[in-house]
Amino acid sequence: MDDTAYYDFWRKHWIHAVFVLACAIAGLGIWLHHNRIATNPQRVFWSMVSQSLATSSVTVSSSQARDNDSVSQTLAFALGSTNAARSQVDIKQGDAQVVTEVIGTPQADYTRYLKVKPGSSAAAGKVDQSKLINVWAKGDPQLFGQALLGLGLSLGSVPVPIGQVTGEQRAMLLKEIRERALYQIRFDKVHKAHRDGRLYYTYDVETMPFVYVQIMKMFARDIGIRSLENIDALEYRDLSKITMQLTVDVRAHRLTKAVYKGGFTQTYGAYDVPVESTLPAKTIPLDELRKRFAGIAP
Repeated sequence: MDDTAYYDFWRKHWIHAVFVLACAIAGLGIWLHHNRIATNPQRVFWSMVSQSLATSSVTVSSSQARDNDSVSQTLAFALGSTNAARSQVDIKQGDAQVVTEVIGTPQADYTRYLKVKPGSSAAAGKVDQSKLINVWAKGDPQLFGQALLGLGLSLGSVPVPIGQVTGEQRAMLLKEIRERALYQIRFDKVHKAHRDGRLYYTYDVETMPFVYVQIMKMFARDIGIRSLENIDALEYRDLSKITMQLTVDVRAHRLTKAVYKGGFTQTYGAYDVPVESTLPAKTIPLDELRKRFAGIAP
């Protein structure tokens, strides 16, 4: 193409070229603006809380260790349209170990021992465990109470309510969570990290147990769980704030990890994966299973 032809080409097409360039610049600006809004730490956190209230199920892995003792638990639960829970707890004390499994329903818990290692006691080691291991027992419902408020934990199993409620219930819970200041966060002090090509925000969070119990009682009522009805939130009024670090996947707006003061750690995953909860056909009373365990307790 000679100079004259080149000049004629651009004279005819310069408006089109400018238009394409302007569109590209505008598109880049819109993308940058959208990306800035979508990754705003405050927006990401509240989106995570909102999405947690539209979640069919989740698996929480918890652990705590001190010296030669440790406790770890894997708890999968579904709350809302379906109420089901399954837990496995591994307790180690020195060279002794106990592993239990629990299937939870709103009506009853089903418990069995998967492993009982008495430890260094030679006498205990000779005890026949055939009537203990893999024997299912039926007892009062407690696992759902653990999934909501926890049993013996500093803040229960979850720092945010996770379950499936109606749109109206979700809007009301979010309103109460904000107005009662359940979470106290410095959004300008968020820690950012990249792992495996994904961006994560870690928030330093404080919460009052009194407010936490109030919110979780409302949540339990919405999903039809009655195990918290008799808990008096006023009993928690004088307890100190609980501090924790919550890590959120920025792209997915999902809670992935919670770390509490004292070394108690939780990881979250398997969101919206159905919880297997096939109930055993044959059971014994839970008190009977406990008596059998007491006979060979480590």
